[in-house]
Amino acid sequence: MEQQDKVFGSLAELLEDLDREGITGIDRARNVESFLMRKSRLHGRPYCATFELTPLCNFDCKMCYVHLTKEQMQREGRVLTTEEWLDIARQTVAMGVRHIDLTGGECLLHPGFEAIYTYLINQGMHVSVLTNGQLISDQHIELFERLRPSVVQISLYGSNPEAYIRVTGKDGFHDVMAAVKRLRSAGIHICMSLTPHRYMQDDAERMVELLHDLNVDYTIGSSTLPARPETGRKIEDYIVDIDAYMKVCQLEAQYRNRIAAELSLRPVAPYRFQIRGQTTMEGPSCSAGTSNFHINWKGEMMPCAAFYLICKSVFDDGLEKAWIWIRDTMKQYSPPEECRNCDLMDVCAGCTAEKTGGRLTGHVNHYVCKRMRASLSPKLVHNDSRCI
Repeated sequence: MEQQDKVFGSLAELLEDLDREGITGIDRARNVESFLMRKSRLHGRPYCATFELTPLCNFDCKMCYVHLTKEQMQREGRVLTTEEWLDIARQTVAMGVRHIDLTGGECLLHPGFEAIYTYLINQGMHVSVLTNGQLISDQHIELFERLRPSVVQISLYGSNPEAYIRVTGKDGFHDVMAAVKRLRSAGIHICMSLTPHRYMQDDAERMVELLHDLNVDYTIGSSTLPARPETGRKIEDYIVDIDAYMKVCQLEAQYRNRIAAELSLRPVAPYRFQIRGQTTMEGPSCSAGTSNFHINWKGEMMPCAAFYLICKSVFDDGLEKAWIWIRDTMKQYSPPEECRNCDLMDVCAGCTAEKTGGRLTGHVNHYVCKRMRASLSPKLVHNDSRCI
């Protein structure tokens, strides 16, 4: 008999049940955050936000969806000042947001990074820093030791210096590995991020092995964001071949199954629950524009980085009105017609924006369908959903 979802009306009810089930650590934290995000959605309020501090970067990755050269940026606008970002931060705090990602480009390049980060932490925000890792200095380590981030997420672009040069145009491999070592020594939570793409697919298996050797938390992405028009890059030039992506998933599945066997781990049914009163949901199934917003380097609010075509300046009427516009606009989202009668509809974990190319509706991106069907092959069934 299939286990029914539990139903909770309050965080206290969830916490009591987590205690009864003996769920602790990161699994407990993830369930609490999931509850708070879904509760925020029920009330039409944002829980998470992303600040894209700058489009500039010390790397020149061939597949980056946002990075601009200084000349390209000047044609589009200017980077917001530290005071402008602090004003956005103050409004974000007042809206009740609890978790903020700082990203770019390379967020550490913004001259006001430390001031913005410090303000958010001192306001009780959970702050994640998304970086390529090369610019992490002793000053940053001291800052993160004093004011702890939720996580420092470092993107991995290769398993050796030559691979880094091929993908990023820079020999940053040893700098990144040194940053990982320093962060670990300081006891700062780090997570490595690997998103397969065409320029690194020949190195992908070695990169996965490196992630295992580093013995840190990591994620392996599945979706590939389309580059914004002003970057001059096109997704068809860098999207990973499905066969190469599947090799990464197979390697990861084999590794996790081997670890489970070595530790005599038994499969555990996923902990599932619903929010009392949340029977139907308008808009996308994800958090984009429902409990999350993204502010780009020009001060435009978006549902998320992938829904970049739907945006409103926060300088027109402030963040609150921009959020209401984003939230109400996203209620008009409808999945592609091709998805409505699909036999994988109930198990498809494809990115909502990736399916429609960042539009409110439209025909499905058939690359997503092919990747999803390949990912759901019986050969890849394992207890972790990182690859699907």
